[in-house]
Amino acid sequence: MGILRDVAGGLGNFFAGILIAALLITMYQIWRDNSVGQRWVVNYVATFVNAVCMVAPSKRYRLVAIINCVGVVAEFGYSCFFRQYAQGRARRVTSWEIAVEVVWGAAVLIGYFSAFNGGRHDDLRVQIFGILAAVTTGAMYIAMLPDTWAVFRTHVRQNQNVLLLLAALGNCVSWTLFSIKPRDLYIQVPNGAGIGLTAIQTLVWVVIWRMYPNAVPQQPPANNGQANQSQVNIELPSPA
Repeated sequence: MGILRDVAGGLGNFFAGILIAALLITMYQIWRDNSVGQRWVVNYVATFVNAVCMVAPSKRYRLVAIINCVGVVAEFGYSCFFRQYAQGRARRVTSWEIAVEVVWGAAVLIGYFSAFNGGRHDDLRVQIFGILAAVTTGAMYIAMLPDTWAVFRTHVRQNQNVLLLLAALGNCVSWTLFSIKPRDLYIQVPNGAGIGLTAIQTLVWVVIWRMYPNAVPQQPPANNGQANQSQVNIELPSPA
């Protein structure tokens, strides 16, 4: 069982890395289309919130801590990138979500390195951060649903990153296996539920892809909605 646990943990770290790398695909699509389309940023905010909860408590597991530290930076950078291309209500909502990321990150890290620094109240630390990690892990998978709804509603599969879905599914399966023995409900419950959520979302994406293979996102109008006007020289007849 120890070998299975080690393999599952290694795969979990691998898929966690893919979750972060998948951001690059979404960022490229947003840059290419010059629009966020029907995407939501909330799932990336939830990933940031979860990564913050995993950084400090994972100091005994260096690779886990490093991956989540990279995730904190990457997810925050993506939120700022998303805001740059968002418009109207989406831009305002993203601004508030960025503020939430800053406040949450500061509160969690300050709390950890003050109240729990030096090994003080270790049992309480495990309990509090175990609950925080479980809740935010579940929230991370639930927060992917708005993008799935956008794919279902618009029939445009580009509104959700399928690599992100597959990486999330692999991540859930890996950490669920990791937590079987010794049993860790803080890891097992949210990731076990995440298997069902991500599997359903992946199925929706595949069905929409097969039914509407040619659906593409609408392009935003150029020059703030005003069409480009080319200059045309017209020769008028000379007066008699």
